[in-house]
Amino acid sequence: MKLFSLIMIFSLASCKPYKGEMTVLDHLVYKNSKKETQVLVIGDYDLKAKLVRGKKLILHISNMFEQVKIKLKINKKNPNFLIQEDENTLNIFIPKESSEQPFDLKGAITTEILEGEIQTEDQICSNSPRWDIDCRWQYEDVSGRTYGPNTWCQGIPTGTREVSFQINKEVQTIDLEFLKEESVIAIANGTQSKERKVYLSYGECVLD
Repeated sequence: MKLFSLIMIFSLASCKPYKGEMTVLDHLVYKNSKKETQVLVIGDYDLKAKLVRGKKLILHISNMFEQVKIKLKINKKNPNFLIQEDENTLNIFIPKESSEQPFDLKGAITTEILEGEIQTEDQICSNSPRWDIDCRWQYEDVSGRTYGPNTWCQGIPTGTREVSFQINKEVQTIDLEFLKEESVIAIANGTQSKERKVYLSYGECVLD
């Protein structure tokens, strides 16, 4: 059950690519999409890394001279694939036996929440029971459901209430090490971020 929860967290990271840098310290031998053996030479590169439904990790590596795509297959049954170090860190290990690449990959995904300033705004509301049925907003905030008007709210008494909220920024960082016989032959890192509106309090609804 714990492994399933970790995989779900890992899968959620696949929404956006991580953007960052990669440094090849020793020639990196890899297999392309045609299973042909290729070599990425020593140097610095731009990196885009994306997790696809927790099934594979796709790396887009490029500089002025190279544009390389490397896929690593993920075996979820590997007990060392994901290890949760703490509530903010997931350790990763993808061995070459399951990745179908001639190198091991290890790393970590860390999550940091940057809280925004507390803000207030007036929100349309109602004390009518019909509000819950006819006047749902088109979205529900993850911190708790909030409601507002739409075209079905005609005839329902409405008013306003003051709410407080934060716009929090969630930043995920991925750090990777490419290993050949336990020697680090390349390192990479990247970040992705998203913002989320979190409601903190709701004032009393004052009808018009």
